[in-house]
Amino acid sequence: MSDRHVIAVLFCDLVDSTAILSRIGDVANDELRRDFFTATRQAVAATGGEEVKTQGDGLMATFRTPDDSVAAAIELQRAVSRLDARDRDVRLALRVGVAWGEATSEEDDWFGTPVVEAARLCGVARSGQVLLTEALRSALRHPDRIDLSDEGGLALKGLDGPRRTWSAAWTREEGRQVSAPPPLQLPMGSAFVGRDEELAVLRGCWDAVRAGATRVAVVHGPAGAGATRLVASLADEVRSDALVLYGRALEGGDGQEAFEEALRWFVTGTDRSRLRHVTDGLRPAIDDALPSVGVRLGAPPPSGTSDDGDGEGASAGLGATAALLALLGRLSAAEPILLVIDDAHLLGPVGVELLDGIAGGHEGRSVLVAVLARSETGEDPDPVPGTAFLHGWLGSAGDAVTEVALGPLPADAAFELLGLEPDSEAARAAVEETGLVAARVVALSRQLDEAGHLRGARADDIRRAVARTSPYRGLAVFRAEDRDLFHGRSTLRNLALERLARSPVLVVVGASGSGKS
Repeated sequence: MSDRHVIAVLFCDLVDSTAILSRIGDVANDELRRDFFTATRQAVAATGGEEVKTQGDGLMATFRTPDDSVAAAIELQRAVSRLDARDRDVRLALRVGVAWGEATSEEDDWFGTPVVEAARLCGVARSGQVLLTEALRSALRHPDRIDLSDEGGLALKGLDGPRRTWSAAWTREEGRQVSAPPPLQLPMGSAFVGRDEELAVLRGCWDAVRAGATRVAVVHGPAGAGATRLVASLADEVRSDALVLYGRALEGGDGQEAFEEALRWFVTGTDRSRLRHVTDGLRPAIDDALPSVGVRLGAPPPSGTSDDGDGEGASAGLGATAALLALLGRLSAAEPILLVIDDAHLLGPVGVELLDGIAGGHEGRSVLVAVLARSETGEDPDPVPGTAFLHGWLGSAGDAVTEVALGPLPADAAFELLGLEPDSEAARAAVEETGLVAARVVALSRQLDEAGHLRGARADDIRRAVARTSPYRGLAVFRAEDRDLFHGRSTLRNLALERLARSPVLVVVGASGSGKS
């Protein structure tokens, strides 16, 4: 089944990726690729886009508005420039092409002229350049917000005649200290409202860490509640005098992968002399967990010696888990650490062991572990369902563990962001349509701004904007987390279930985009 929609299509590609692979090798390139896609996906998500697929060392994404697509292109460039400023061994640059027009959605992909145009523009763009089609420029609602330059007519492979093309200028964040991993980097102009009390709790935890304590903050809430955004705000405040690390637990993993990802950010961004010093005596065990150590420092020294050559090095029999804990301890002796473990409800047993090791009351270890976990609201009394070890911590660890439960945004903060009068019909519609879930409220504000209704919106404006924030998927690509986008159809859903209990066939009729899938 195929559908046609007017959309913006974006392609981006890492410049000279093959040369980078040849220079740094497979292991380091795999780690760089993971960091690259984390950063680019973060930029796409922050600007309301939908990733379609990856292609080599780049990706394709779609957007419902032309303005969002250009905002994404610029944020993509900034995200990669931050990686470039962090990495000590390679130079990173991106090229981006964006087009606007009617395209066909079929089998989890998109087809049509704008898809070809965006891909071709990406291919001819220079390092660090963003190229746009004339159709996209003409469709911009707020062209005054973008510094555009006419590039004239460009010949694009496979397309008839030269195509008038524009470039969008962007600026590097000169002077900004690049010390936060991509998921904790705040996009330019991103909104943060309604979480002042929760942020104050995290600041209190950080004050204890700066005084030499170890603290764990369990931040949990439903999907879209803003746990990562909350911790990113703390990271932005402390990163000038702290080491900020981030790792994500993966479904089916043993949990160690989250800590490896977190420490890889330090390994690839620090100078070799410091890296050699803090890993002395931990090799080769630390190389097993963090191959980038070996890539940067070369092969580990023979057993019984150290990288410094003083003969007091390698610890015989040291395992990877113990080496990771030892490295964290050494790093925290030099500066306080904010360690963020995301999707902690997926942590496997090794990850739990590592968390227990960090939180085990080591005096002088200045670490705040921000544990971000998915939890449901409503009838379940367990604050973190399915995460028994966190639940146990919350009940027995005293001052060492702090719970930060994220519910809906305060109504007054949401109304301020949306520009709504609290007692208006539009405000009631916003509450009904978003449930005041942070991610939905922010997405609604973007759509209202795009439509010119951010101040003085009516109830119908709210409902139309919410409909635009729910991405078209189709049954083939409907994901578990998309249940959080389902709203306003509970009665029809229940009716469908009742009828399916009596009949093997159910016919659902409605206009395109009404939510049948």
